[in-house]
Amino acid sequence: VSILSLRESRVHFSQAGSLLASNLDEAQRKGFHVTIRWFLGFCKRKQLRASVDSIQAFLETIKAEKQPKE
Repeated sequence: VSILSLRESRVHFSQAGSLLASNLDEAQRKGFHVTIRWFLGFCKRKQLRASVDSIQAFLETIKAEKQPKE
């Protein structure tokens, strides 16, 4: 398996429910839930599949939005 195929492969959230129900405290659980929904909304707006590349694009967008304007 090449690095490129890993980067383009789909990301699945099939275990997200069990992760969110695990030993996380309520604030962490809510934070993960909000962030996952935010990411999936980003993918929908940009018409992207959930993948490593789209996660990186999402994180870059968030970082750019949080930077103060010069």
